[in-house]
Amino acid sequence: MATTRKTITEADLMGLPPDPNTECGIPEHVLESIARMVLPDIIAFFETEEGQKEFEEWRQAQELLKQQDEEQSECGPVIEQM
Repeated sequence: MATTRKTITEADLMGLPPDPNTECGIPEHVLESIARMVLPDIIAFFETEEGQKEFEEWRQAQELLKQQDEEQSECGPVIEQM
């Protein structure tokens, strides 16, 4: 007889009841509290020169990915022939 394994979520590790409304199972109010706690540090980082540089690099990478997706959709899927 095969046994099934339960996937352990972050909520399980934190001792919280799972929240079916979030992908990770962590209750939304906990996620919001964490977000409120780290948001000032995230904002402060992106106000620095290093943060601005990293954001610009990320933005350029996103633009390149978008262009690659557009080119692939214009040409159709790439199919290798033998």
